[in-house]
Amino acid sequence: MAEANTSNQPQEQTQEVSALGPTPSIPPFWKSDPALWFIQVESAFATSRITSSSAKYHLVVVNLELAQLQQVTDILQNPSRTPYEDLKARLLNTFEESESVKVRRLLEQTTIGDERPSLFLRSLRQKAGNLVSEELLRNLWLRALPKRMQEILATVDVADLDKLSITADKIAEVEASNIYAVESVTPTKNSAVDILSQQVADLTKKFELLQGQLRRRSRPRTPSRSRNATPDQRNLCFFHRKFGDKARRCIEPCEKQKN
Repeated sequence: MAEANTSNQPQEQTQEVSALGPTPSIPPFWKSDPALWFIQVESAFATSRITSSSAKYHLVVVNLELAQLQQVTDILQNPSRTPYEDLKARLLNTFEESESVKVRRLLEQTTIGDERPSLFLRSLRQKAGNLVSEELLRNLWLRALPKRMQEILATVDVADLDKLSITADKIAEVEASNIYAVESVTPTKNSAVDILSQQVADLTKKFELLQGQLRRRSRPRTPSRSRNATPDQRNLCFFHRKFGDKARRCIEPCEKQKN
């Protein structure tokens, strides 16, 4: 008798869902965030006015993949009077991270990257859920911000963390505009290298010119010879030394007497 009831259950369930309205659209199971998936699924149940545990159970089962079905085989083979509640509890217990794992992952992955501070806070809060206090969340968020931003926010007297994150967004915008302004007037690395190379080339040319001038100045000068060389005055007599070739007298010894 029990087997007859079990065999008729899917047909009765299908009739029940059809009577309530159109079948809700349910996304495939989110293994990375099963709790959030069930929130969306139950919203779909509410809009379709599905309240029966059996109806919910069957709608969830058809959206599970093999990896999830293998974890709930016993429930599928022998469903209880509350199959949906049993299925939900098993899936959450199997695929949802434990609180200790979530906190550890939260501590290890608190890096902001290029994300806006307010969006990063929102993401951090979603990951933390109810596992951490607001004060710990604040500390985790602040620790992940750039050092300069931490120093500025330390001087801001804002207790509300969401408002503080908006202030951090404004600080990030100002700093980003300042960085852009500096980059627009600062030569790039390549242009700075080009300027330095040109300066070295100019100095090299000046040095070569100076070396050339020094070499020319240091060359020894060859003494110029007189075009009309004269005999040695020491070999001439008094008259030839005084009157030259016009001398009328000559006294020995004199070089002129040899001519």
